Amino acid sequence: YHHPDHHFITASIFAAVEASLALNNEFFGPFAYDTIKIVEFPRTEGSYATLMGNIIPLSEQRFVADSRKTEAGYHDLAFYAVAHELTHYWWGQQLLPANGPGAHFLTESITEYLTAMIYRDYFGDDLAEAFIRLQRKRYLLGRKQQKTEKALAEVGPEDAHIAYGKGAFVLDRFARKIGHQAFAGYLASFRSRHLSGPPYPIVADFIDAMALELSPENHALLTEQLLDVIFYVFLPLKMRGSQV
Repeated sequence: YHHPDHHFITASIFAAVEASLALNNEFFGPFAYDTIKIVEFPRTEGSYATLMGNIIPLSEQRFVADSRKTEAGYHDLAFYAVAHELTHYWWGQQLLPANGPGAHFLTESITEYLTAMIYRDYFGDDLAEAFIRLQRKRYLLGRKQQKTEKALAEVGPEDAHIAYGKGAFVLDRFARKIGHQAFAGYLASFRSRHLSGPPYPIVADFIDAMALELSPENHALLTEQLLDVIFYVFLPLKMRGSQV
């Protein structure tokens, strides 16, 4: 449902719906509705998108961007928004975390990582890698603007650069350890164990389950990335060994 002149992104919307359904149906079960409705709303009401059952309200700001004119490697924001929001059906509507610190990790971080997988399946590895680099940049830009930083296990709705940005590339890092397909299978197992709540899942449940998937030498990485705030700076070879 859109303004008749705002038709530039309809192809991107259909592609995003197909790609998101393909991945999520494969790993997390079928979409329960017969229809999916994308509804344009005026930009005066905001620039966001969200999911309400089988309806995705999507800002006019996305509809007026002509996706036909994008350059190679450009992240089509309409495709991204629809693929991400539709994934929330499985992570946010079906799996509902406990209302507290870290809830956004179990919804936004996981959904953002899965959006990268959707990019990988639909556009290929190069654009998926570019998507993850963009999330890392998003995190770093937000990090510069804050004096303190929460751990991923404690993120709230005000910590978008951590929940979306850091969360996506941290989960991508875990997936590289065990393989993206295997990691998606792990997410499916975790999700199926926590659909019947209460009790609703918290990040500690995810960490305990993930520890069983990673080899013992990677358990420290799990703690560092989810419970601590550690940032690695890689120095050029000629600077290594010098005192800092």
